[in-house]
Order: sequence, then C-alpha cells, then structure tokens
Amino acid sequence: MWLPPEHGVRPVVAMTPAPFSWKAINWGAWALLSLYVSLLSGIVVGLQYDYMTPFYSTTAIDLLVPYGRFFRSLHFFSSQFFLFFSCIHLTAVYWKSEKLSYREWIQLTGTLPLILLLLFTGYILRGDNTGSSAGMIAESIIHEIPFLGSILNDLFFSVSDSGLRKVYVHHVITFDFLLLLCAWNHLRIYRVNISDYRSLVAAML
Repeated sequence: MWLPPEHGVRPVVAMTPAPFSWKAINWGAWALLSLYVSLLSGIVVGLQYDYMTPFYSTTAIDLLVPYGRFFRSLHFFSSQFFLFFSCIHLTAVYWKSEKLSYREWIQLTGTLPLILLLLFTGYILRGDNTGSSAGMIAESIIHEIPFLGSILNDLFFSVSDSGLRKVYVHHVITFDFLLLLCAWNHLRIYRVNISDYRSLVAAML
C-alpha cells in the first residue's frame, strides 16, 4: 500500500556511481600542467648542469645541490607524464580534429616527435653508461640515413666529435622553442587552475 510523504515513508532511490569514462577526464589540462612542472623543474636542473662533465654534474646535483635529486626526479617524471597525457589527449579529441585546419593539425601532431626528442636528449644528457650508449647508437643510426645522415648528425648530435654540447643546446633551447611554437596557438587558448588539480600535482611531487 502506498503511503503519502506525511507518514514518514519516502521512496528509496538507488544511488549508483556514474560509469567511468576516460573521455570525461580533461587530459589536455593534465598535459599542460605536466608541461609547466617539467619546464620549471628543468630550469632549476639546467642552471646546475654542465655538459662538459655530464656524469659528474648529474651526480653533484643529486648529492650536493639542495633538493637536487628531488628536482631531477620531478623533471623526469613530469616530462614522462607530459608525453603520456599528450598522447591520450590527442587520441581523445581526435574526432574533433575536423574543426582544425590542415596547418593546425600538422602543428599539433608535430609536437609528439618533438616531445620524444626532448625525452631522448634528456636521457643522453644523464652522462652515465646507458645515456652515452644511447647517444652513440643514435649517432650511428642517423649516419645510415642516405645523403642526409652526416648533415643531420652534425646538426643535432655529433656526440663523438662535440660531446654533449649540441645535445644540450637542442634540449634546452631548440626543441623547447619548436615545441612551444607548434603548440602556441593551442596553448594560448587554454588556462589551467592549479588548485583544481592538486591531486595530480601531489602525485608528481
């Protein structure tokens, strides 16, 4: 028998959680926040880094510079997060890409190889055995490119002749500038309120 509300009996409403949707997450904001953290921590690390003595420099940053290991780890993980979130963001908004012009689409997709180059050059700049080996392998692979191999190697790496000087310059200046140039029309439209993503910041810290 149905009882009116004045009798104190209320209908029971089943409270079911909303289904999780990966598209509902603002991956672009996560990627942008990771980029900010990566750039700021990279400035701190870069001011203490010396490409002439890479292994000694990274070791000194970890052991002697106050919070040096923290900022190196922060720079590493925030950069990894930036690549991860950027890939998901690009996949999630792919169906909206028809609103972009061909030039805008090329610029945005061009950010992914630039991010990979930044991560790879940062890996080489560690200066340890694995980083040095990665640089030599990359130099050897580039040399195998017909006609342009030597030119590209002299332009970007040349580890065996110039050490890490060119790698450092491209990591700190060239690739960062190209990345911001390709993504500028996209970045200037959006703003991120850090207080809305405290959990993400805490995870990176």
